[in-house]
Amino acid sequence: QGFAMAQYNLGALYGYGPKAAYWFRLAAHQGYASAQFSLGQLYSVGQGVPQDYGKAAHWVHLAAKQGEADAQTILGNFYAIGLGVPQNNAKAAYWSRLAAENHHHWIRLAAKQGNAAAQYNLGDLYATGQGVPQDYVKAAYWYRLAAKRGNAAAQYNLGDLYVIGLGVPQDKAKAAYWYQLAAKNKHHVFH
Repeated sequence: QGFAMAQYNLGALYGYGPKAAYWFRLAAHQGYASAQFSLGQLYSVGQGVPQDYGKAAHWVHLAAKQGEADAQTILGNFYAIGLGVPQNNAKAAYWSRLAAENHHHWIRLAAKQGNAAAQYNLGDLYATGQGVPQDYVKAAYWYRLAAKRGNAAAQYNLGDLYVIGLGVPQDKAKAAYWYQLAAKNKHHVFH
């Protein structure tokens, strides 16, 4: 046995080689979700262990069941394409939905704690309707919080909402204000 968190951290220090796999495996066998996920990733790409999608799916699945959001995302992808598991769209949707809910939970928590990047991300989720009902009023709210903290992408997107009048009253002067701040903060738009 041993102290799983310390074993996982040793594996992380070694990166992707056989020594990483050794330490991840020790922690994974003790049920440490991050180690299970990391070991699954090593099997997926064949780093430090022979590539084995079945073993990758096994370890990722164990981590996903414990609520590891990245593992849930990967497991959803495995089921979507049949990598290491039989292809199954229903299971792909199930694990992808759990991952999205998990990610949204952590993004909301970070956003409420004043993290500008999380506030921007939450604004994007509401603007696009990804994992949450599309709501431009909420998108504008979260973009505004991030924009006031200097997030150039949020400033730009808030300007877009004011130009069109989505979630906020149409106001070209406010749009110009937010666009100017975004430009000063070196926001680049790639279309």
